[in-house]
Amino acid sequence: MLDPGYLRENLETVRQRLAQRGFALDVETFQRADGERKQIIQEVESLRQRRNATSEEIARLVKDKVDVTDKRNEMKGVSQRIKELEEALRTAEDRLFQFAAVLPNLPDPSVPIGLTEDENVEVRRSGAAPEVDFQPKAHWDLCPPLGILDLERGGKVAGSRFYFLAGQGARLERALINFMLD
Repeated sequence: MLDPGYLRENLETVRQRLAQRGFALDVETFQRADGERKQIIQEVESLRQRRNATSEEIARLVKDKVDVTDKRNEMKGVSQRIKELEEALRTAEDRLFQFAAVLPNLPDPSVPIGLTEDENVEVRRSGAAPEVDFQPKAHWDLCPPLGILDLERGGKVAGSRFYFLAGQGARLERALINFMLD
């Protein structure tokens, strides 16, 4: 997820780099949500400052034995307003978090720009592709008859494009994990 602070400071750069990925960043929505957040923070800080100054004044007046009932009632209203604004601030920050959470990662500046497979640049190739005398099958065609992949059950539990490893497939995955750990 992109940090909202980074997004705030580098908005145009982020917009350009996301455009390279074919993603249109809604700058106006971000700026509106961020502006709302800043405005709430300023109001909360102003009210806190007022509350602190008035609390000191109340302490002095109590020491001088002056009635401070009106000021205390006023500060109760200020404290209630601060609570309301803090809730609004949480909502605004959640909105900013949700905005940033759906943004894709930024491509590295060294990545060549290409939206399709044909526009992408092959950087290097290692070895030659193996030549076989039969038509290769995709893993989703090859594995279920072998009993090492369960597409149907994985789709029911986790949604489409998910699968469960079964039998020897699960054992193979665990063996590979152990091999890497060792």
